[in-house]
Amino acid sequence: MLNPTMQLAGMNREDYLTTKFGSKENAEKVYLNIKQTALQHEIHINFDKIKRTPSTLNAHRLIHWAGLEQKQSSAVDLLFFEYFVNGNDISDENVITYIASQIGMNKKNISQSINSDEDLKNINERVKNASEKGVSGVPCFIIDNQYVLQGAQSTELWMQVIDEILNKDII
Repeated sequence: MLNPTMQLAGMNREDYLTTKFGSKENAEKVYLNIKQTALQHEIHINFDKIKRTPSTLNAHRLIHWAGLEQKQSSAVDLLFFEYFVNGNDISDENVITYIASQIGMNKKNISQSINSDEDLKNINERVKNASEKGVSGVPCFIIDNQYVLQGAQSTELWMQVIDEILNKDII
């Protein structure tokens, strides 16, 4: 979770970016690089459609629930699509339940779960664990609960980590 202290209602996107990067101009510089990289890889992102920076708590909860049904990848793909392409607020219950229904999950059950606190402790413990491991950006991969790789990494680095893990298990 990039913003674990974000209020559940989220906040205006422009205000958020100005606060995070110090100015609108600084935010534009950072996002220009992201836009250019996305275009190079034919990834469609509509930053102009994003009006709110959401709390991703319920999105993370959906990812957890989807994982229980082996639908986690589909949930993540649709969360990204709804947010980065359609500009939808992925903290909104209607968006969460729509995504759940699109991947074959029970919309009513997801709605009930969102409105309960049954798994909040588990999600908050995961967020705390990630923070303690130094996670501060995305993408981030925690492998074997020891290795933390943040950001886009080279194939060579991935191979080095995989080799180290394989060799550790042999020794």
